[in-house]
Amino acid sequence: MLMNPFIQLVVLILLALVLFLLKKRLHLWPKKLLVMDIISPLYLVPLAFFSQEIWGLSLSLYLIFSLALLGLLMTLKQILVKGDIILSRFLRRYWLLVDLVLSLSLLVVLVSRIIVFFN
Repeated sequence: MLMNPFIQLVVLILLALVLFLLKKRLHLWPKKLLVMDIISPLYLVPLAFFSQEIWGLSLSLYLIFSLALLGLLMTLKQILVKGDIILSRFLRRYWLLVDLVLSLSLLVVLVSRIIVFFN
């Protein structure tokens, strides 16, 4: 039952809603921690199933590899431009880029799935 990508998306949405409500209720929640920061790594699961269903290959491994390369390139850029790495700022920027890449890739796969469904 949980192997169905649509059920996985519903579970992700419900989890995001619960985390959002917890963030509003709990005063111990870190101010810079977003709900998206917790949910975005979980996007890899429906992304793997949807991409396997549509194109016959899983995009998750390619995304993990490309995000690792992105981290290396961001590190080299920081070293070459500023000469030093401020870890907190680097990790925040990197994690925001990871959130963006995973969200956009899931959106592209969902749109592709809808197009395949209606054709």
